Amino acid sequence: GQMQACDSDGRYAEGSTGSTITDIGPARSGSVEAATQTPRSPDSAEKSKPDPATGKFRIPITDKQAERFADGSKELIGTPYGLLGPKSAKGVGVDCSGAPYLAAKIAGLEYDYSQAKYLEFNPHLVKVQDGSDFKMSELKKGDFIQMKSGKDVWHVVIYDPQADPGKPGQKRDPSINVYHASRKKNKFMATALNGLTKYMKITGVFRYHQ
Repeated sequence: GQMQACDSDGRYAEGSTGSTITDIGPARSGSVEAATQTPRSPDSAEKSKPDPATGKFRIPITDKQAERFADGSKELIGTPYGLLGPKSAKGVGVDCSGAPYLAAKIAGLEYDYSQAKYLEFNPHLVKVQDGSDFKMSELKKGDFIQMKSGKDVWHVVIYDPQADPGKPGQKRDPSINVYHASRKKNKFMATALNGLTKYMKITGVFRYHQ
């Protein structure tokens, strides 16, 4: 299958099936993901679709469990950046798609690992917004925000309007509202979504449900 690498801010870039990544990021064998789980694809799962009656995406009943993704993400603050996918570990290394997988474990939630590109095929996620009609006002704590830049570079962040940057004694910046794995900063951190959207386009918002 395709390999993935991450660019300077932790986003995935699709590469070739050989041993060299053809887009951006360091070359690697892809053995971590190959040995763990094949990403869901249009051939293996049904894509989230709008309700045919309303033309809007199905929105699940509000569930406090979804917010626990943000709480679990907070626990990862400061973990070094690392291309570990589902083998991400607190204090050891984490990338953008491994973060929600690890946050789910911390929060005690069922969640299937998905690469950032394939969130719409995850059985535990429902698409609640499309990138073409994105509204900040409709975001809820724990939402997955899928982003893309370039030809095929993907990223995912977890929304929390009260995201904690983990800096005791410092006044919290109210613009900080997402958790993500940043390769540029070489760590998992809290940052401002509007900073990321300067070079990435939001492609969808997904919400957890069991």
